[in-house]
Amino acid sequence: MPYHHRKLPGYSRFMAIQHSLYGGLRQWMASDTLPLSGLRSASGLVAVNTFVGLAIPFARRCGFKVLALERGYIRAQVPIGRNRNHLGTMYAGALFTLGEIPGGVLVLFDFGGRFVPILERYDINYIAAAKSDVSVECQLSPETLTQLETQMTQSDRASFELASTMTDSTGKLVAEGIGYYQMRYSR
Repeated sequence: MPYHHRKLPGYSRFMAIQHSLYGGLRQWMASDTLPLSGLRSASGLVAVNTFVGLAIPFARRCGFKVLALERGYIRAQVPIGRNRNHLGTMYAGALFTLGEIPGGVLVLFDFGGRFVPILERYDINYIAAAKSDVSVECQLSPETLTQLETQMTQSDRASFELASTMTDSTGKLVAEGIGYYQMRYSR
């Protein structure tokens, strides 16, 4: 544990609560009866965003937020406010994070937590400076989801690519990316 954390009162208790909540969410996601339809509601998205923030603390710090989650589809956003760089535009790392996280979220929620997502590579093309909040949309086709499920029954891993399109609040394209992911069984 870093030295500066040892000085914070209640830090250990906070970490224990966070670990317990994260474990409970993972267990809930791994159940065979995961109510994905419930995640479409506002309170369901709060649960999704809580899970993402606990699993990836940087996502919470940069304000990553899932706005819509359907089978094979995700729309998410990061705000400009806490992600502004020295030029007053969105920090490139925040855009990378925005494009990269959705692949993992889709694996976890489309397959009920049975599989763990692993990012192998993410290629991003920065097209224009973003001066406002930025949203991303990503989609896996039903055929791709079926193929991944089939691959996982035949092997202990499956790979897929996921394209991401990032736009500012006016709809202007600011970045495009493609993630190369691997799925493995959860342990």
